[in-house]
Amino acid sequence: MVATYINVCEEFKQAYQSIDKPEDLPHKTLSTLADMLFDLKEHSKLIYKPFVKSSSMRKAIDHRFKPDTAEVDFLILIGLLYHKMVVTRELKYLYDHYDAVAQNFTDSKDDLLVNIHNILTLLKKSLPALLSFLRFNSGNITLLAFLISVSTKMKKCIGIRGPELIRSILGDENIEEKYLLAGEYFLESGWFDESEKVIKRVLRKDPGNEHAQNILEKLPSPVQSQ
Repeated sequence: MVATYINVCEEFKQAYQSIDKPEDLPHKTLSTLADMLFDLKEHSKLIYKPFVKSSSMRKAIDHRFKPDTAEVDFLILIGLLYHKMVVTRELKYLYDHYDAVAQNFTDSKDDLLVNIHNILTLLKKSLPALLSFLRFNSGNITLLAFLISVSTKMKKCIGIRGPELIRSILGDENIEEKYLLAGEYFLESGWFDESEKVIKRVLRKDPGNEHAQNILEKLPSPVQSQ
């Protein structure tokens, strides 16, 4: 879920920064991002119970997880971003295909610009909800390993580098130990380059760390020699 959200955030900002005028944002980009957010929204329904229940849902047996407040906030963020992206996509279609030939009926440019601005504003305001969600799931080593591996994307998306984000999530916990766990996870998953990067980061700060040295010795020889 976090990976998809970060990808959506990064791709929208890259597309926005690559154009001269906001109204030139490609319809294809908006459509792709809306599809990604739809899949994310639907996937979350398979994991979490709805946080707004109908009377029929209260009677049904549901084995999905009840979302925590931090998770509810993140799910709301995803839903809001999805619907705003869909509206912006449709306004872009109107602007591209109808405005020039149907000026007596529609003028979509102003609404399009407002919605693009609203998406950018929502992405800026999303940081507290994202951080709360990540802190709530800070024990998930797969998630932490992912965050460590996408430092550049995190900077582009939310303006925080990977190491700063990890410290913000974990607080005063042993950061290096988390990096070691991530290194082991990458090793066991066959992502040797990622494992090497993480472990060498630990060894730069603590050259005598035996745990890090043991992981490095388990890496295939070509990786170690790079």
